[in-house]
Amino acid sequence: MHQWLKEINGIGDWSASFIMLRGIGRMERLPIGEKMLKKEIHSLYGKTADVSKISDFYGGHVGYWAHYLRAATLFEI
Repeated sequence: MHQWLKEINGIGDWSASFIMLRGIGRMERLPIGEKMLKKEIHSLYGKTADVSKISDFYGGHVGYWAHYLRAATLFEI
């Protein structure tokens, strides 16, 4: 489905990931190209962290991990 979305004129990788996560509720992909997510991963795990190794732990729920990682920064005191 991700590839099908990207074939729509004007939909790139980021948009397809966004639609998959928020629009359809498909949480099995990690939107690794997202700048805010990269920033939060580096902040929490360090700049040299192996993101694919860390994200593998979450399996088919990796999208939830990414979503909550981004959302957590909204609630930091």
